[in-house]
Amino acid sequence: LFALLAYMISQLSGDQRQLISQLRASRAKALEANQMKSNFLASVSHELRTPLNSILGFSELIRELSMDPTVYKYADLINRSGKHLHSLVSTVLDLAKIEAGRMEVQLEDIDMRDLLSAIVEVHQVSADKKKLALSLTLPPGKRITAHSDRTKLVQVLNNVLHNAIKFTHTGGIFVTGTLQSDNSLLISVIDTGIG
Repeated sequence: LFALLAYMISQLSGDQRQLISQLRASRAKALEANQMKSNFLASVSHELRTPLNSILGFSELIRELSMDPTVYKYADLINRSGKHLHSLVSTVLDLAKIEAGRMEVQLEDIDMRDLLSAIVEVHQVSADKKKLALSLTLPPGKRITAHSDRTKLVQVLNNVLHNAIKFTHTGGIFVTGTLQSDNSLLISVIDTGIG
């Protein structure tokens, strides 16, 4: 009986050692894959920022040298979109914060009238292509300021407007800002699409 018990303990011990060895190998593979991902994203970061810097530089140059108001307007749209894309690339590729679950919020005072006008203007081309109305309605008068993270706010609004245009085939998309009693701004995006 004692011999049988010793044999079983020996077998269990061997199984446990094998399982620990497999877990260590699996962990090593996961760490290696994570390092490869980090290296890949660092490389992609450089590759994305290089052409983005050219886009930003040339759009600024076109904007400054242009005498045509339409060319100026389009160059300005390209420049603002490029700046937003640049900040998104920086946010996405900040691996340390993402992997640690500490995505930081960069709060600042934002002129919401300017920000919403710029976002709607960027999406106007897509709406025009589909022959959709795209309007922005804001309270008249004073400057509307929000204390928020500009990059994340633009990201959310771009996403909502992109989807509204994508899934609307007739009619339009109506962006409305309404001041609340606590002086905050409620932003509504209403469309005539299937959603």
